[in-house]
Amino acid sequence: MGSATAKRLKPYRAVILAALLYYAIRLIFYAVTLSPYVPPDEVTHFGLCRVFAQTCLLPENTSETWSFGQVTHQPYLYYWVMGRMLQLNFFGLPDLLFLRLVNVAITLGTAVVALLWIRLVTDNRTTQGLFAILLTNTPMYSVVGASVSYDNLAIAWAVLALYGLHRFKLRPSGSALFVAGIAVLAGALTKKAYLPLVAIYFVLGLYLVTRALSRGWPAARPSWADVSARKAIGLGLVLLLLILNLRLYGGNLLEYGRLIPATDQVLTVEQAMHYRIYARNRIVRLYREGHRSHAQAAKMAAKIDHPGDRRATLYLLRLAKRQASQPVDLMNRGQYAVFWWLKTVQGLMGIVGHRTMLKPQGVMVVYHLIFLLALLALAVSWRRHQPRAMLIEAALIGGCYALILMQGVNYPIYKQFYSPLLALQGRYLLPVIVPLYGLVACGYSEPLKANRVQVLAFVLVASFFVWGDFVYFLQNVNAQWYASPSP
Repeated sequence: MGSATAKRLKPYRAVILAALLYYAIRLIFYAVTLSPYVPPDEVTHFGLCRVFAQTCLLPENTSETWSFGQVTHQPYLYYWVMGRMLQLNFFGLPDLLFLRLVNVAITLGTAVVALLWIRLVTDNRTTQGLFAILLTNTPMYSVVGASVSYDNLAIAWAVLALYGLHRFKLRPSGSALFVAGIAVLAGALTKKAYLPLVAIYFVLGLYLVTRALSRGWPAARPSWADVSARKAIGLGLVLLLLILNLRLYGGNLLEYGRLIPATDQVLTVEQAMHYRIYARNRIVRLYREGHRSHAQAAKMAAKIDHPGDRRATLYLLRLAKRQASQPVDLMNRGQYAVFWWLKTVQGLMGIVGHRTMLKPQGVMVVYHLIFLLALLALAVSWRRHQPRAMLIEAALIGGCYALILMQGVNYPIYKQFYSPLLALQGRYLLPVIVPLYGLVACGYSEPLKANRVQVLAFVLVASFFVWGDFVYFLQNVNAQWYASPSP
């Protein structure tokens, strides 16, 4: 019986191992070959990593850093870690390539933790295999995962927190709680967009701890002599990260009245204008408020060094001018929600950076059908038991984060600048891609009782995702995407 089961599981293990190996090869390919001017904001992230490499602690704002915005009073963990990594580059590799390979390692580690999480949710091997294919064949994640980007570490913390909380749900333990706590607090120090997840995970963690306490956990209170070194280290890390968060965000609240101060609260306006994003927003705001004519604002925009943001500023000025002379009705929140979802999925299943590779509408229809059918299958076959409870939590995590991003961040930007695509990036959904893909993978296996039907669904969906990532990239790429990553 045991040997028969082992033989039956081997193909699924092979699928997962093959998916990870294929993923690693592609990530390394991207890291070695992609131009630094393809991945989103990589030049800025890399520049900040170099700034942090010049000091063991945290850098100060100087004339050399103004083009990156404020380097103080912001989440800094990613840049601090990458700065330490640069100091360990003894291999003669270009610094950019070295940091890209470090990010590849982070991305692969994230995939492994994600696979550990799906094993908590279900023991269905088809689900696990399909989940591995979906996660490792998402085009935008493949490019981001091979570039220098704080997104990679933020995604890693998000997945680790999810794994820790659900491991605690199944087997309450202090170690699982420490893992979740460390991941949540470290994520808050990595990227400000992680903060909504802090709130979501805190509510989920509070519920799970209350639930465990009501069921008698812990059975006995350990004495100090019973506390292991591992638990002591875990508690120490939690306390250290908590202190660092209080120092960053509490200090910002006391000094500036905001969790993250505006750039011109930390720098002077003249200094802040060296930062392309601040310059773009300020120039458009000055024109809209009547402090500058269109010609004057366009002249200011011409001074922005970054060609993409220079073009974006001129485009936003044209939109503002048109809206002032010939007002156009803007989408309401419901209409924007549909638009947001379509563009977000298109951005995830394509590549959106300083170069763009989007799929045609006919291909995108297939992606949307795959997601819709999975959710319908789950709804039809819903049953109440432990794994389903974790799927509900996965849906709430992904749904709440997406709703905050859509209605709390992107919609106000659209209302302010009249551009529905400004700051709307599929990669911004990557911190919750693991719970969302967990839902999709479960939808294509668990409701299908017949093994042959499960395998057929697996083959069709997996094949489409594999084609839609690297194969599609090779079919549509040109020489402008490639350059030696040598900065």
